[in-house]
Amino acid sequence: MTTVTWNDLFGFDYGPDMPQPVKLAAKKLPRQAPVVTALVALLKTAPSLGAPAPFTGAQAWGRGAVTPHNVGAAVDIFYDAGADGTRAFANGLLELFIRHRAALGWGYISYNHLHFDPQRLYPADDDDEHQNHIHIDWVDYGPSRRSTALRSFDYIDELGARQTKNVGAGGQWVSMDWRSGAEQATLPAAFVIGFSELCRQAAMNLRRHATYTASEFSSAYHGAAIEGGLSWLLGWWDVNDGNQYYYYFGPKGFVQYTKTRPANTARPLAAGMNQGVYSMNGSDVLVIDWNPADGGTTVETFGGARPGSARMAGTSNRYGPLVATRLA
Repeated sequence: MTTVTWNDLFGFDYGPDMPQPVKLAAKKLPRQAPVVTALVALLKTAPSLGAPAPFTGAQAWGRGAVTPHNVGAAVDIFYDAGADGTRAFANGLLELFIRHRAALGWGYISYNHLHFDPQRLYPADDDDEHQNHIHIDWVDYGPSRRSTALRSFDYIDELGARQTKNVGAGGQWVSMDWRSGAEQATLPAAFVIGFSELCRQAAMNLRRHATYTASEFSSAYHGAAIEGGLSWLLGWWDVNDGNQYYYYFGPKGFVQYTKTRPANTARPLAAGMNQGVYSMNGSDVLVIDWNPADGGTTVETFGGARPGSARMAGTSNRYGPLVATRLA
């Protein structure tokens, strides 16, 4: 277990007799947790794989005194929650972190008014809502220590300005311990594969990921895919409303269509004519909400959507009646 103390960072112990003001810019930064180094390197590949670019690169070091960043055990990933495209990718990345939490070994995440730990999520209860970045860290707060030796202390910030920090009743963090997962230098293979797929499908999954709520993240905690018992639906379907279409239903609510019969019925196309999101309304009603195209948004509703179904009849809010038949 790696422990980083106030003395490690500043060269003297925290307490009433310590020299003040503390010069935060003079911190002696420890080595970075190997898992942090590996994650930062992986995140750099996201745009080249098809993901939206963050507005700045992932940041492992941060301001302040003894913090998750300054002990080398945290990363900030800058995808703004205020825009659909970047929020969608961030939500997909959060889902991936949650599903692989045991193998990754992280301890705490915050993004867009929500906090996450390895057991659950909960609303942000402070003024740091992390709306422009995901914070993820590998701090073990159990053995980490705080001190109430001072109610406040003076410091010189990284910009050279003198400030006063009031530490509050909890006291100032004076040591932080890394979680055991921080020491792994190689990210789990399944996580890396999932990350690559998330990046490649970022545009396809935009509509679904952008509207994520706490319930989708809760499903990830329980290992439940959104498609639940929909294995019968996954794959290609022949769909006709007087014109010929082919729909591919993928996992986690992803659907795309094309007008050309697919040569390979085992996988989706790299780029269909349009993508959307599907969901179940009740036990046997399938609803598809397509991305806006041709001057409007198309919503289709199919009845008879139940395990074993090979044919479904549907309606559209913009076009004629539909008949969907599973491709053999």
